[in-house]
Amino acid sequence: MRETPHDSALITARGHLLTYQELDERARAVAAALTAAGVRPEDAVGVSVTGTEHMVIGALGVLMAGGGYVPLDAGYPAARRAAMIGDAGAHVVLVDPTTSAGYGDMTCRLLDIDEAMTHDPTPVTAVHDADPDALAYVVFTSGSTGGPRGVATTHAAVVNMATHQPYAAIDRTSRVAQAASHSFDACAWEIWGALLNGATLVEVDRRDLLDPERLRAALQLRGVTAMLVVTALFHRLVEQDPALFAQVDTVLFGGEAADPRRVADVLAARPPRRLVHMYGPAETATYASWHQVRDCAATDDTVPIGTPLRGYELHVLDERLRPVAAPDSGELYIGGAFVARGYAERAGETAAHFVADPFARTPGRRLYRTGDLVRRHTDGTLAFVGRADLQVKVSGYRVELGEIEAAIEERPDVGDAVVLQDEQDGVRALVACVRPRAGGTADQVDQDALRAWLAEALPSYMIPHRTLVLDAFPLSPNGKVDRQALRRRLRGRPTERHDSGTDVRERRDDASDVTERRDDASDVTERLLTLCGDVLGVDALSPENSLLESGGHSLAVMRIIGRVKEELGVRLRTSMLLDPNTALRDIAHHIAEHRATRKNRTGSISERHLV
Repeated sequence: MRETPHDSALITARGHLLTYQELDERARAVAAALTAAGVRPEDAVGVSVTGTEHMVIGALGVLMAGGGYVPLDAGYPAARRAAMIGDAGAHVVLVDPTTSAGYGDMTCRLLDIDEAMTHDPTPVTAVHDADPDALAYVVFTSGSTGGPRGVATTHAAVVNMATHQPYAAIDRTSRVAQAASHSFDACAWEIWGALLNGATLVEVDRRDLLDPERLRAALQLRGVTAMLVVTALFHRLVEQDPALFAQVDTVLFGGEAADPRRVADVLAARPPRRLVHMYGPAETATYASWHQVRDCAATDDTVPIGTPLRGYELHVLDERLRPVAAPDSGELYIGGAFVARGYAERAGETAAHFVADPFARTPGRRLYRTGDLVRRHTDGTLAFVGRADLQVKVSGYRVELGEIEAAIEERPDVGDAVVLQDEQDGVRALVACVRPRAGGTADQVDQDALRAWLAEALPSYMIPHRTLVLDAFPLSPNGKVDRQALRRRLRGRPTERHDSGTDVRERRDDASDVTERRDDASDVTERLLTLCGDVLGVDALSPENSLLESGGHSLAVMRIIGRVKEELGVRLRTSMLLDPNTALRDIAHHIAEHRATRKNRTGSISERHLV
């Protein structure tokens, strides 16, 4: 900020520009307001605001006041946010007019960020004056014991993550996209990767992320040179436009197992100059390893997660913490100077996941037990094999299936619950298998009430897209629930459309000749329901429900848009499919109308959503 006061620090999605000097002044005003409110060094402060500008100013203001910021998504259920605030020990939460109402019943003090920015920016402790081991932020992940757990990250870990690392050469000429949710740990890399290197942070409208054409235009208009894309979104975008990132200098992707086919598609099209596969949990400040992808074949088993970043060590160990030699697989443990402190207010889980490092020369060092199974290649790079527990990734977010199961089992009409991650038509989705309470029957489980119950307890990305009610669960010989048997049952449902004997690919080929099919609304409705059911893995959809009510989510929407364009010859915008007030029957009617009046669209009800 001292070296480049007049350079652009931030460009919002609406094109508003904020210089480093303006950012510094506003953040210092917020810091002064927080100090006046009683915030002291090492205090956690919640930040629940909309828009990247407020988020950056709020987070930097907290750091200047000596505290650590806690990003809070106002869309999360109130009980979950209250648990996060309690575990982090945040007595003050920065809010704005659109988020403040969600904290009305909580005991924390609310501080309006717009009012805070009017405070006299009395000189405060700057970021560079902070102790390297001081708290920088607390980001929450899913917890296996039934609640979120906060990962405490230090200033030193953030600086190590963002500066002088080989995976992304960011400098004053760079423009870094800010596309991740503020509550996602990857957002920390976007913000500090830009600001600690004197680059410009560029906010990307969330709606643009789900539309390759709009995203391409936004990246070009803003001149984005570096971008992080979570793997699930990367797959969907590349599937529709493999050359989408050709104009971007560096593209990072990571968050879950990568599909070699999609990576090969990018390399075969017009790839960015640097395509980098990243790996790392929140417990290691977002990333711990990297692999620049230069070659990848669609037939490869996996995309390597690579070699350690500076400051980290990667150990492949057995259950007794002994090194596993290549090519055998073992559990990945991460050591080094920048492993997180642990979990806020969760000593038991901290002790279970952070263990003494038997290989360290520095006393007190610990290893973080990732739960990921990996194997080491002959060239020293690591490849992901699978999980040693019930953790999965949903749109890049780490999700403990046990937390969802615990929430479901709190329902009075449910006895037991098992949650699986299933894949349909290339889209991964959560499926809840539930057994009624003792003495109850399957028809007594109210699925609508269950979904409403979960909406009050869990973030939307953790709510299962389907529910299967069973009288009993299949058991393994040792008496435990046989998850593989449940998974086979999901994929071999007797009522599934695939059982008609018609191959999906054959049905699509037949449907591609749109000129020979009827354009009446009833026919289009039937075809749309079949298409959406295939993508969502749902046996029967009601035309009266919206796509969201039917279990749809953002990544499924992208897949559906592509299928509708391919099979019905119409391109829909995400706004229509994600509208909770638009029924599937209405969408089908709009498609039929558009097909029938292709040469004269003016006045069409659906024009707002169609290209």
